[in-house]
Amino acid sequence: MKKVLFKLFLYLIPLLAFQVQGLARHIIGGEVKYVCLGTNPTNDSVHFQITFKMYRDSRSGGANFDNTANFGIFTKESANVWDFYRRVQTQVEQINEIPPNNNDPCIIVPPNVGVEEGIYQFEVWLPILTKDYMIAYQRCCRNPTISNLINPGNQGAAFTIIISPLAQRSCNDSPDFISFPPVVLCVNEPLVFDHSTKDKENDQVVYEFCSPLSSGGQQNGNGCQSVIPSPAVCLPPFKAVNFLLPGFSFSAPMGGNPIISIDPVTGFITGTPQITGQFVVGVCIKEYRNGVLLSSTQRDFQFNVQQCSRVVTPLVDTDFTDRDTFLFKSCDPGEIKFNNISLGGTYINSYDWEFYLPDGTTNLTSKNVSLDFKNRGVFYGKLTLNKKMGCRDSAFIKVNIFPELRAGFDFKYDTCIAGPVQFIDNSVADAGKVEKWLWKIEDKLAEAVSDPVILLEKTGLTEVFLEITDGNACKDTLVKSINWLPVPALLILEPDVREICVPGAITFSNLSKPIDETYKINWKFSNGDSSTFFTPQVYFDKPGNYDVYLEIVSPLGCRTEKNFVKAISVYPKPQSGFSFSPETPDVFNNDIQLLNQSVESTTSSWFLDDRLVSLQYQPLLTIKDTGVHLLRQISFNQYGCSDTSDMNVDITPLVTLFMPTAFTPNRDGLNDLYGPVGYFIGMKKYSMMVSNKWGQKIFESNDTGEGWNGNHHGIESPAGVYIYQLQYTEPRGQTFNVKGFFNLLR
Repeated sequence: MKKVLFKLFLYLIPLLAFQVQGLARHIIGGEVKYVCLGTNPTNDSVHFQITFKMYRDSRSGGANFDNTANFGIFTKESANVWDFYRRVQTQVEQINEIPPNNNDPCIIVPPNVGVEEGIYQFEVWLPILTKDYMIAYQRCCRNPTISNLINPGNQGAAFTIIISPLAQRSCNDSPDFISFPPVVLCVNEPLVFDHSTKDKENDQVVYEFCSPLSSGGQQNGNGCQSVIPSPAVCLPPFKAVNFLLPGFSFSAPMGGNPIISIDPVTGFITGTPQITGQFVVGVCIKEYRNGVLLSSTQRDFQFNVQQCSRVVTPLVDTDFTDRDTFLFKSCDPGEIKFNNISLGGTYINSYDWEFYLPDGTTNLTSKNVSLDFKNRGVFYGKLTLNKKMGCRDSAFIKVNIFPELRAGFDFKYDTCIAGPVQFIDNSVADAGKVEKWLWKIEDKLAEAVSDPVILLEKTGLTEVFLEITDGNACKDTLVKSINWLPVPALLILEPDVREICVPGAITFSNLSKPIDETYKINWKFSNGDSSTFFTPQVYFDKPGNYDVYLEIVSPLGCRTEKNFVKAISVYPKPQSGFSFSPETPDVFNNDIQLLNQSVESTTSSWFLDDRLVSLQYQPLLTIKDTGVHLLRQISFNQYGCSDTSDMNVDITPLVTLFMPTAFTPNRDGLNDLYGPVGYFIGMKKYSMMVSNKWGQKIFESNDTGEGWNGNHHGIESPAGVYIYQLQYTEPRGQTFNVKGFFNLLR
């Protein structure tokens, strides 16, 4: 009967595997434990309750838990040799959703992370043997998104527990894990997890990282590469999973340096995850009594390491951070403001600040706080959000009040010679040494070295600014005034002109540097003048070459002098003069001959009414316009000195007028009109009237160009004697009245 059942079991396994093969790729861990329920009266059999917990990724869309699970029970025949004892089938009794943030309920878990727990239980009577039992569950496949395995979606899992002969005889219970590992870990944040167990008999339990076991694959059937391997076919020992080398191994399942570790005595897993991803971790536990191994099992689980977002996140406004520590730096004792920029909004119920100072702990509860640090040194603090209720999180504060930095400098220079000033830095830096220097002389940048040599630009009080910076980027400044009063190393004379014509004045400027109004200036000139002004003006009225002597005395009594030989040349002037001919020109005689009468000149320029008209020595000018005109002569000598003479010339305007004694208006084109003949330009107020011998007016005109044609009202006047009357004013205002007789001839 047993053989028939066994054959039927082997026949059913492939069908079962075929039915569930499409449900693979879901496993993220599992564990097995047992509880002894007692022995039979003859004490040759023991009754165990087996509990298996399997964990699956509930967000991947993979397989659900098997409704019916097949467990294999094996006996150890020799080293690494196991024999199939029996198979047990049981159904899933309970499915639980494990909170992915069970280690920290304030972490915001991504929607693609979810873990379900399926619980299977069965009871079994086992003969008490002198060899080990192994209870195992085999299934494929693991979550394909696992980061530390090669081809994780094609690797299955085997979950086992070993019951020793001593455990059978003593009716021992296996250790029970206290809590499930955290599903979500935060990258670069410390992990401290208690992975210990509780043991009813208080036996010794030893913990270590070990390799998770692999079994099954993606094939159909009941072989060891099938989705659900047959326990009767696939016997222990099971192979280890294939870690992705070289970065990962069973002892370094999450990589990194340093690696995550487990304490073999306490079971605490500690370290800081440094890589994001999903990592399979195996933890083996062995139970000893008086040095004898009672049981051994392993828990296989998955850590999800990610960049965490939290419901509340403590943040303090600062430019410097070191992981979860906010750094504040100050170069001087005094008040520091801590601006709270924590994230969480309405989820934040309270703020608790603690500052650990030399005279005790200071506690503050405002959102933003200020604290007066009276001494230099390093001080620590802590900000806790929701200390008494709600999602709690803390951040650390480090305040560094740096050692004192004091700027200082001295200087030295020659008090009489205008040379550079040597500046000497004597600053004090308690933190070490000064690293940077910034010098300013009257707001102008100077050389950025510790001891610059600078030539100042002006005398008297000069403001010198020094800013120093140490290795902590702390700065200190000092301003000093230096009273620099040397005499110039070089005397420089700058007259506004060096050559003039007599008489003339020259303004002298002293461009020697450095000097200011506190210095004494003494000038002496070889024409006999002297001055103490900074910028004197000197008058020269005689030709010649003149020396200039300059002396400068500083406020400290230092003296320098120089005599500038023949610094100034003064030249004589020519004497201009001229006449012209004719002396009384008029409109009919307007060619003017200019006669040059200048003395000691070489050239002359001639101007008519301020317009240059000739450069000849004695030019002939024709002046067409009547009236008074200005003639100007500018004469030059060989030194470029000049003299000017002006004279007025009057071109007299003239009018000539002649009245004929007869005319013949016979239309032959000759002498047909009667009127004045002559030069009329400039004439004013002209009028002519013709009357007969009886005094009757027969013609009148105001136009010199209009004459009488011998008609009166369109009728020819008879030949005979007629009377004319003229009135006009000549150009310069003289008025004439003329009357006479003429004959009309026909």
